Amino acid sequence: MYTYNNKNQITVFTAKDPETQLPILRYFVTDPWGNKFIMKSTNYANNTTESITAAFKAAVLPRGWRKSMGYLPRDLCVSPIYGGDNIATYQEIRDSADSAYSQFVWGKEGWGVEQKIGYPMPM
Repeated sequence: MYTYNNKNQITVFTAKDPETQLPILRYFVTDPWGNKFIMKSTNYANNTTESITAAFKAAVLPRGWRKSMGYLPRDLCVSPIYGGDNIATYQEIRDSADSAYSQFVWGKEGWGVEQKIGYPMPM
């Protein structure tokens, strides 16, 4: 369900389509501890808003996790965090082999999924 990516990169989620200037529908997942994730990728075959929405709605998440859809008020930049040995990482979760999400809000406790569930994480 989660992984860390050792990549020192910033991911930008634009609020509006650059060509049409229409708002882009975004997909969010919130865990029971208040951490919030935004969908960053999905299966190549999901290439329309309708197919992405259908895949998102069909996703099965653990008990206590919530899905929501909405629009960003402005562009969102997700930057890596720095963990042990000063390695740049960001937390990513997947709802399946198809869709991945980047964490952009930490819950009030500051705990990540791996800290709450422990290691090894049951699958």
